[in-house]
Amino acid sequence: PPPGPVESPPPVEAPAPPPLAAEVHPQSAIIGGNVGVVGSAVEKNQIARIAGRSDTSTVLLLGPLLRGSTVQISPVTEEGR
Repeated sequence: PPPGPVESPPPVEAPAPPPLAAEVHPQSAIIGGNVGVVGSAVEKNQIARIAGRSDTSTVLLLGPLLRGSTVQISPVTEEGR
């Protein structure tokens, strides 16, 4: 008699990823830019050298630009006023 069908091995499942360490808190990660850590003294000093001051509004407005972000201005429509 001819040989029977060959049985396939059971499918292999990928192992589960390891759990995150208890001390890792993504919300407290330090995010840096090309002028130092966001909001750092280094960044504020760079902004002060460019703008002549580094108050909160100047840091908020110029910080993203110095870190290389693209900023686009959208037109305001009548409904948006």
